[in-house]
Amino acid sequence: MKNALLGFLFLFLFQWTEDARASHAMGAEINYTCLGNNQYQITMNFYRDCVGIVAPTQMIIHITSSCFPDNSMYLLPTPGSPTQISTVCPTAVTTCNGGTFTGIEAWEYRGVITLPGECADWNFSHSEASRNASITTITGAGTDNQYVYTLMNNTNGICNNSPFFGNPPVPFACLGQQFCYTNAAYDVDGDSLSYQLITPLTGPGAGDTITYLSPYTYTQPLVSNPPLSFSPSLGMLCMAPQQMDVTVFAILVNEYRNGILIGQTERDVQLTILTCGNSTPTVTGIDGTPGTNRISCPNFPVDFSIYTMDNDAADRTFLTWDNAIPAASFSIFNTHRDSAHFHWTPSLSDVSATPYCFSVNVTDDHCPYIGTTSKNFCITVLPPSDAFVCNWEHNL
Repeated sequence: MKNALLGFLFLFLFQWTEDARASHAMGAEINYTCLGNNQYQITMNFYRDCVGIVAPTQMIIHITSSCFPDNSMYLLPTPGSPTQISTVCPTAVTTCNGGTFTGIEAWEYRGVITLPGECADWNFSHSEASRNASITTITGAGTDNQYVYTLMNNTNGICNNSPFFGNPPVPFACLGQQFCYTNAAYDVDGDSLSYQLITPLTGPGAGDTITYLSPYTYTQPLVSNPPLSFSPSLGMLCMAPQQMDVTVFAILVNEYRNGILIGQTERDVQLTILTCGNSTPTVTGIDGTPGTNRISCPNFPVDFSIYTMDNDAADRTFLTWDNAIPAASFSIFNTHRDSAHFHWTPSLSDVSATPYCFSVNVTDDHCPYIGTTSKNFCITVLPPSDAFVCNWEHNL
């Protein structure tokens, strides 16, 4: 009886250790680039908690469709992987380097596949064991799989590229402070994108999702006052966290061309809420105003400035942008409080009912945890036939 009890305790401790060791998945997404002739470069971005097991030496991608037999491929780490996601100031040491502050590795895996033909529902997916044991808002922390996928339609000769994200899916927010996080993606084909919150997935089945603890849900995955708000057109989440938590949510990006759904990309995000002892930096709207939208016309320059602020006088602020309008320039002026000047002259071919949007991030250098927040800016280019607006622009 004594030996049996010792054996049970050994197995329990072994299983607990394995679960704790295996729980390393913090965030992930899959994207693809069309190389022509039904050949695609597949990329998976994976974000690892440095306390968990080492990252895989390769990632298996499952490939399914309604037109061809199931297949799979292996992705290998790209040169330079992993890189570390900066969450602390330079003098603070993370768990990636033997310290105590949360450390995160960003891994990029890549491979090329030639598909056997056209289909409207190509699905590239990966299931990783296991989700981070630090998560406090779900029942399966440390045991649930993390499942991500991307869908593609390559019928009628479509050579599509999936959208790409500018921000890593492992944000940190400060308790009691306003925080906005953007999942805004950049689409090189100029396709129209919309965003929706979904329950994070554990597998490919209809019911394969995580289970939130009450009162958390996929639309309210944290305690916030006012409640979390989400923009389906921009992928922006804004919140004022009221409780320290580590939570997860998922974003589904829908990609449309000429009104037809040609792709979907699902992204798994882990959000950490902590006591920062820091005032989160902020970024203004256009020319220091609250506004972030601008209307313009072809061949008329769009010029405006963006400024940063921080209530902690000693902290420096740093601006970056996602380069989502490649023809535009974004000149950053590195001072104690970074500022930037945006310039873009849209052409006649840029006329579109869909706004051109880009996102900016501002961070500070507070110790130990840095503060960060995001903001989206959008420009709608009207046709020259819109005489009132375009003549008004011309007479400025």
